[in-house]
Amino acid sequence: MTKFSPQAVALETPRWAKIMFRIVFLLTTAFTLFIAGTNLIEENVKFELMLAVKSLDVMIYGISKMFGIEKEQ
Repeated sequence: MTKFSPQAVALETPRWAKIMFRIVFLLTTAFTLFIAGTNLIEENVKFELMLAVKSLDVMIYGISKMFGIEKEQ
């Protein structure tokens, strides 16, 4: 059974949550590389955008860790 709560951090993370995090991580990394390499955006705006996009990784990672699988005994 999958459980979503702060106590679930100690439990095993489900496979679908791990996959979701990896997909988000890859997308945000690709977007950050695009932002860093483009000349369409001013430098100070680039910095703010990259911080915002990569902070999404931390949020999604935290949320994915809050899903845990309870092992039935």
